Amino acid sequence: MFAKTAGADQVSSDQPSKPEMEIEASLLTHGYQDWSVHITRTGRAYFHYSNMNPFGLISGEFFLDPDILMSLAKEAQAYQFNELPKEIKPALLPVHAPTYSIEIRLDATRHSVQVFHPAGLDQSAELDRFSAVWDAVWKQFPLKPLGVLTSQSTRTR
Repeated sequence: MFAKTAGADQVSSDQPSKPEMEIEASLLTHGYQDWSVHITRTGRAYFHYSNMNPFGLISGEFFLDPDILMSLAKEAQAYQFNELPKEIKPALLPVHAPTYSIEIRLDATRHSVQVFHPAGLDQSAELDRFSAVWDAVWKQFPLKPLGVLTSQSTRTR
């Protein structure tokens, strides 16, 4: 992730290289709210939120600092996002349960993970890792959906 550069007129230094990274994250609630964000490798981010009751749509375009992209790449690596299974779901899956999804393209790799009905899941390391990456992505925006683990706080055990 670091590149050494040297030239006749330059002093050698270790400088972080910009990751070739794209992120898509979405929450589909199958009924009343849909959230999505697409962060391009240039740092341009497209945000979309729709609500059915009351009916409305909010969308926006943001430009993220390259340091934020680097931070998101480090978060994904720290939580071993590429090692997560493609699906995390309970044994019984309601038809209209929320679906959280993240796809990360980092350099030559691409990995996507979907979490179905987190309220029906027991706490696990995989769910914690997905949730940490989810929170890191969404903290960049002024509006954000419920976190993966936040949605579980209302259930009783």
